[in-house]
Parts: sequence; C-alpha cells; structure tokens
Amino acid sequence: MVIWLDAHIGQDENCRALKNDFRRLTNSFRVDSTVEACRNYLPNIKDRKVFCIIQGSLAEAIVPDIERIIPEELEPVVYLFCGKITNYTEWAQDYISIMRGNIFDHEKDLLGRLTLDLNEYAIKKNQDISKELFISFTTTFVETIQRGYDIINTSTISTDTSIPVN
Repeated sequence: MVIWLDAHIGQDENCRALKNDFRRLTNSFRVDSTVEACRNYLPNIKDRKVFCIIQGSLAEAIVPDIERIIPEELEPVVYLFCGKITNYTEWAQDYISIMRGNIFDHEKDLLGRLTLDLNEYAIKKNQDISKELFISFTTTFVETIQRGYDIINTSTISTDTSIPVN
C-alpha cells in the first residue's frame, strides 16, 4: 500500500502524470491532501506493508502517528518529499520509518527508490509464500504418510501369502 500525503499533489487536478507514474508501480495507491484524512485512514491498514510519501512541511504532524498507529512488525516506510533536505535531516533521525525510506527533493529519485523498495518487498513476500506453501505441503505429506502407517499397524489385514491347498 502506498499513501501519498501532499497538500498540492493531493489535489486531483495537480501532477497527474507524476501520480500516474506512481500508480503504475502498485494498484494500492492512495493520495491525501490533508493530515486529517491521512490520519483517519491509517487505522484501516491491517496486515499490509505501507509505504508513505509525505510532503516535508506535513511530516511533523503525521510521521509520529504513522509510527504509533501502524504496527512495528509491518515496518512502515516513510519517504519525505521536500524542497530542502537539510530542513529535515536532524529531525528525521528520530523516526525509524524515515530511516527505512529517506528524504528526497527530486521526484525521479523518489520514484526510483520506491520502485526498488516495492520490488524488494514483492520478492520477499513471494519467498515467504513459497516457504509457507512448502511447509504446508511437507506437513500434509508427512501427516498422510503417518496415517497410512497407522492404518497398516492397526488393521487386521492378513499377511499370510501362502496359497490355500484344496
């Protein structure tokens, strides 16, 4: 899930080409233009990795909420998008979600990093699913074999292979 909070870009008519570039990366893309709208949506995120792009001037109002509301085990990622990186570098060091993302002042750099992070997440998710499927298959296989042995050991099947004489 990608959430973009930006007062300017959040407006439907603004930066359509840029938003379309981001929508091509994921079908879970939400744009908010107010901190309140974003804050109200955060509790709806359950069991999903979230990547947040936050306008620099709105960061102090929302990043603490992101870290408070989104469970740490989901490892939320925040990318600050601003005009001057140095305005936020010291403040951002207090937030692990920003340390996972970073601070950007150019849209192409942000798009490149988000693309990389989403790709790495998809690979990890596929590996986790493959591992779960393997474990499930193996468990089912072992249980089936065990049931077979149990049937053989508890049945009264004759093991006499001699041919009856008339």
